[in-house]
Amino acid sequence: LHEFKNFEGERIFIQEEPPSFLAYHAAKMCGFKIITMPHNIETMMYGYNEDFFTKEEFPLNVYNELKFIGVSDLVFCISREEQWLLNNLRIPSGFLPYYPPQKKMDEMLQIRELRMKSNKSDEYLIISTVENPATINSLDTQIKLLEQVQNEIPLRVRLIGYGTEKLKPSYAAYGFLEVEGTVTPERMRTLTSQCKAALIHQNTGPGALTKIPELLLGGVPVIANAHAARSSFGYHDVLVYDDTISLQKCLIAAEKIEVAEMISPPTDHISSFINQICRLI
Repeated sequence: LHEFKNFEGERIFIQEEPPSFLAYHAAKMCGFKIITMPHNIETMMYGYNEDFFTKEEFPLNVYNELKFIGVSDLVFCISREEQWLLNNLRIPSGFLPYYPPQKKMDEMLQIRELRMKSNKSDEYLIISTVENPATINSLDTQIKLLEQVQNEIPLRVRLIGYGTEKLKPSYAAYGFLEVEGTVTPERMRTLTSQCKAALIHQNTGPGALTKIPELLLGGVPVIANAHAARSSFGYHDVLVYDDTISLQKCLIAAEKIEVAEMISPPTDHISSFINQICRLI
């Protein structure tokens, strides 16, 4: 509250973490306009714990999060589905699709350039972590689906990402899978620039709202299940599956894509976002 009271600039508070309820109260008390830009509705995530303040669990903690989003002066989602949900709950919401910031964009464009010059490996790439139960649950499902497809289409898959070396004992029986684990940025760049495609699977959660645009910017084709690919159906070179049959077709289709089509910045959405902020102040 002290920080809000003594702030001397334009009294606008941009909130990206809707469950941080105290910040809403403090901003409102000090006359700030609140712009909420949730990266996802946090309390709907699988494995999300009880509400920190009220100790309420699902679904009441979701209600609390939505209630505080609703006091915002402007709301913009990076997910079409969450925009749909909020609008239907009488919380007017705009859509501002994710596009990488400059530093990340430069990094991915370098990978795109490397993909255009280098020979592709015969490996598909999974980039994951061991940070939460939802990720592990989805990864388990993904590996089992790939095992079924492996009977029809021989394939090689490499798993990398922070902490994933801990999964080596669990996945040792899968001969098509190489668990490399945590890698350096240089190694990540090499693998991403040479893989056939990136494989993404989610059973629950917000979808791969940031990872898919980043990979496409890097020229990497993406094979994802429908849940992970939500809000990405308009992109070229995102191959979407629902079961092992469609996954097999996606793997075959990815063989023909050397470099994924470039994605453009969402200039119209950015302009709409800026115009609404200007009207707010």
